[in-house]
Order: sequence, then C-alpha cells, then structure tokens
Amino acid sequence: MVDNPLQAFQLIRRLAVNWDFVKRAMRSDDWNPIRRLISDYRQLMPNHDDLQGAAMALVRLQDTYKLSMSDMAKGSILGLPQGTRLSAHLIE
Repeated sequence: MVDNPLQAFQLIRRLAVNWDFVKRAMRSDDWNPIRRLISDYRQLMPNHDDLQGAAMALVRLQDTYKLSMSDMAKGSILGLPQGTRLSAHLIE
C-alpha cells in the first residue's frame, strides 16, 4: 500500500471526495454495466469517515512526534522530504 502518511492521506481523500464526481459522470444509461461493477466495489473504497480518520492520524503523528504542521504541509517529516505536499484544499 502506501508507506508515507501524507501520500496515504491524499489517496484516501481522492477516493473519498472525488468519488461523487465519478458517480455524477456515470449517470447515463451507457454506463450501466460499469456502474454495477463499481457499485459492488464501492464498499471497499474509503469514505468520508475514513478521510476524517486519516486526517486525525496525521494530527496524532504531529502531536506524538512534535512535528511542525507547516513542515508536514511542505512534505517534510522529521526533516526528511517525503515527495508529497499538502495544500489547503486537501485539508478542508
């Protein structure tokens, strides 16, 4: 899966938040077979509660290890660049 907590948060957010956009795009009849297949797998995908849990996990990491939120947002954990940045719209 994803070892980096910042990347994990972004992945969960994309699946939880952007899923509504995908559902709206598939409302036409042409998508019925795909819609059924995706509906079956939807229960395995993260939802808004999972996203909230991931956000709280980042807060717990910050608190436990006394991490700077601005460093985390810049993609740095304990001085090590993680290759992932968090922007304000990701945290909303």
